[in-house]
Amino acid sequence: MGLEYAQRESLELPLQASSLPPNVENPIHRLKELVQQKEWEQAARLTNELLQENSDDPVLHYWVGVVRWQRGDRIGAVQSLRLAEGLGLDTASLHKTLGMIYFGMRQFILFKHQMEKAIARDPRDHQPHYQLGRYFLSIQNNSKLALEFLEEAIELSPDHVETVYYKGYCLELLEREEAALRSYQAAIHLLEQTTDRFSLPYEGMARLLLNKDIERALGWARKAVQLQPELDANHFVLAKIYERSGKLNQAVEELQETIRLNPRHTSAHYILFRLYKRLGHSEEAEVELSIFRKLKAVYGEQ
Repeated sequence: MGLEYAQRESLELPLQASSLPPNVENPIHRLKELVQQKEWEQAARLTNELLQENSDDPVLHYWVGVVRWQRGDRIGAVQSLRLAEGLGLDTASLHKTLGMIYFGMRQFILFKHQMEKAIARDPRDHQPHYQLGRYFLSIQNNSKLALEFLEEAIELSPDHVETVYYKGYCLELLEREEAALRSYQAAIHLLEQTTDRFSLPYEGMARLLLNKDIERALGWARKAVQLQPELDANHFVLAKIYERSGKLNQAVEELQETIRLNPRHTSAHYILFRLYKRLGHSEEAEVELSIFRKLKAVYGEQ
């Protein structure tokens, strides 16, 4: 949780001019290019050079904060962004970035405050609404309130795939399955127009169709794994479909991959125990049961 919320969001230049003197190659433009290219070491060197002669430029301090954030220095990033704010920078970009760093630090009150500031500075920006929706969904477990923020985000940016997906997920949690399916289908339609690797709408379709149409569910689950084989949830859903279809050995393979990707996946260990037992692998079954009991005591079921 945390920084991954913003990983798919591009950081735009704050809508405030730098006080740096103009020259042939705009250093702020070059800095933005380095950020977009994720050349964090070069960006850090450039910001340090520029600050030696322009220590009172709030836009530069903003970018120092962005670079420090991306290099894992959250405290330093907060200090730079707060300094930029103190020097007069008051843009949606500043508040969004600062808010996401607070989120990563689990400072949720400060996160909300910054997102509210971002909305006030730019009411047409969908991102703060999206981030607040994710917050209420994942941290507060308040699907109803999360849905309200996500619907506001969709009004502002109907083509933002993640928002459309998470709206569907909220609807699924609220047991509005038909509406959830429509949202997942809408997200998939958007994805088919891109080369994006975002598998959650496909996984959502598979999850909802598991008890309705096993063959369609299997197709969606395989597509999810194909798009993002690094996500344990995709393999877990595929394993459940294989088990339901009687393909126990394939289910075992997917559960083993789920656990390789996420050793603390409690439910995967339990289902693997159950399948090993059905297949007559008693020793392996006992090992999985022991792991399941230990994980459940600490983390609960997933």
